[in-house]
Amino acid sequence: MKSYLETTVEESEARLKTHPNDLPIRERLADAYAAQHKKVQAADMFISAAEGWAKAGRAPMAAAMYQKALNLVPERTELIELIQKLVPPKKR
Repeated sequence: MKSYLETTVEESEARLKTHPNDLPIRERLADAYAAQHKKVQAADMFISAAEGWAKAGRAPMAAAMYQKALNLVPERTELIELIQKLVPPKKR
């Protein structure tokens, strides 16, 4: 019997094959990869979702996805700049 995470990954991967622009599914898959300790795969999927949200004009969602990726792979310091471009620091 498959675990919940295995089922989630399989269903999400299948959905992406037929609906490659489904950003919530990308996030769901990234979360499942992260729960399976597949940090690089999860980060890549979060980055993919972030790029889609940015193209859709949803900067806060894109920044959140980049932040999730950065939390998993802190060595990817280029993500910090991408986050800052999307959500610039507040002026004092």
